[in-house]
Amino acid sequence: MRRNKEAHRCRMSFVATLDYLDQLEPSLRLDCLVAALLEKDATVQGGAVQRLLAMDPKRLDLVVDHFPNLLPAVQKQLEPHRQDLLATARDKIVSGRDARRIGAFQLADALGDLGAAELLAVGVDDPVDEVAAVAIEGVATRLASYAMARRQALLEGNKTNGARDPRQEAAWQALGTALRRCPVARCRELCGVLFDLGPVVLSLFRSVLMTQPESGMSQTFVQALAHGPGEGAAAFVVALATDLDHRVQRIGQQVLRDRRDPAFAKAVAAEVAALRDERAVQQARTPRELPWWGPVQHVATEVDTRSATRLVVLLRDAKVNPDKRQEMLEPFLLHPDPNVQITVVDAIRELKCSGGFVALGKLLASGSTGTGVRAAAQLVIDAAPPQRIALLTPLLGSIDPELRRLAVREVSKVSFQHYLERFDSMSKNQREAAAKALAKIDGGMLDRIADEIGSFDPSRRLKALHIVELLDAGAELRGPLLELLDDPDKRVRATAVRIVEVTGSREGVQVLLGALADPDRRVRANAIEAFEELADPRYVQMLVPFLDDHDNRVRANAVKALWHLGWPRAREALLGLMVAPEEATRLSAIWALGEIDLPDARALLLARDPAEPSPRVRAKIHELLAGTLGREVRT
Repeated sequence: MRRNKEAHRCRMSFVATLDYLDQLEPSLRLDCLVAALLEKDATVQGGAVQRLLAMDPKRLDLVVDHFPNLLPAVQKQLEPHRQDLLATARDKIVSGRDARRIGAFQLADALGDLGAAELLAVGVDDPVDEVAAVAIEGVATRLASYAMARRQALLEGNKTNGARDPRQEAAWQALGTALRRCPVARCRELCGVLFDLGPVVLSLFRSVLMTQPESGMSQTFVQALAHGPGEGAAAFVVALATDLDHRVQRIGQQVLRDRRDPAFAKAVAAEVAALRDERAVQQARTPRELPWWGPVQHVATEVDTRSATRLVVLLRDAKVNPDKRQEMLEPFLLHPDPNVQITVVDAIRELKCSGGFVALGKLLASGSTGTGVRAAAQLVIDAAPPQRIALLTPLLGSIDPELRRLAVREVSKVSFQHYLERFDSMSKNQREAAAKALAKIDGGMLDRIADEIGSFDPSRRLKALHIVELLDAGAELRGPLLELLDDPDKRVRATAVRIVEVTGSREGVQVLLGALADPDRRVRANAIEAFEELADPRYVQMLVPFLDDHDNRVRANAVKALWHLGWPRAREALLGLMVAPEEATRLSAIWALGEIDLPDARALLLARDPAEPSPRVRAKIHELLAGTLGREVRT
């Protein structure tokens, strides 16, 4: 309450002061009112302004001159006198002789509407930096507002609201004035306005900038095209590149060749797709005249469906050779919309190119399904490129029954040899799907696998084993598999043992048990090594009888397997073989000693050496003592 009373008392005192000023001579009174305008108090400034506006004649010029000093609340009080103040400000701006013209520009900026842009444009090249800054900012602000209104009207389909009224015409003229007069140092501020307005200002670009190609504004604007906001710059660039003036065209074309940022590229795609003028469309079909493909190719999968479909049609009819057209079409194959994919496939089909199915392969291997992928698969089938099986193989595991059917039908036409040739480049899932598909349609596939198992090339034997594993065909290929249990290639040997095991414990043991009774000594020896690899002590008693086998190799394999399976009498059995009457048996026993970790192996060899009558056996003893414990072919 006390504070309110104090404020009221101050106001009453100030009113009394103003009343007192009215009694002073005019010049002194004006000095006092101007001094009051400089006070940072809304009551003092407001009272002074009201006295100046109530004088006869009104001193609007003083209010305009001191407008920058007025507090925001006082500036709002000037609204009823806006037109008169703007007229005074205009006189000051147009005359250009007032040293304090900053006030006139600030007042025009603060109180003027869109039409004030024409008045502000006069100051864009003012020698006083502060004046020029206010003028340029005021022009830019109004034109940005105008651009927003135009865009909104176009979005709403309101052509009437999109038309320019007199104030807009004044703003339009102001932009031309500002472009012509703007200092180089401030050009970039107006470039942003041009982007906001879009291609509608292309006529100004031609009339203002192209008539002064070496001006700072022209160069700054062209540079800004290369870095400006993607959407606005794209609309401008495409408009430039399709302009009738070749000088203008070259500017747009150069930017299209240089820019690669995604926002710009997607906006370019939308702009090119929206072209309807026949001359511009023809340019779009000629990449050299309108190089839009440069930026767009990197965002082909991100372009909206409608634009992507339109661009595919333009590329299909592009004025370049068919192979190049297909290369340009292929990125759109990976577009997420099936309709776009189908459009691309149809376009590629029309081109009838002999190759270039890289993107088709990516689509088929992507795991996608639907009409677009089916169309791509059918195109591969119809075109029959050399790599068609590699392209279709991923579809063998597709969740789409129709795609699987197409792939299986085609793969069935390919020989087992082709499958082997591509085996290493396939994933595990692809290998399994292809192997099972071939097994269903190729009755002689197991015979061919058996032939591969007997190949001299270990890599082919290993590949054949992998296929056996994929098909779970260990039982059917019992004989050839047992031959590989003692393969000289470690990878082949390990894989063969694993396959016998993974065919199922009971079935695997049955296969090996049958092999133990085989009349072929190599099959019996290999079977014993297979039981050793299984590392199951339960098989010990089953292998003990083979210590008396009539073949020395079988006996040596048996004692080695029993040692590794933990049979306590394995050392005794080995010592018995080392002193057997047959040279071959003693030689196999020395080999077996080199294959096991017998603690006193060296002592046993040293003791046997002087008593051994066979030079061959002694040579083997010396080899082991020298540390050469390599795997030997045993006879």
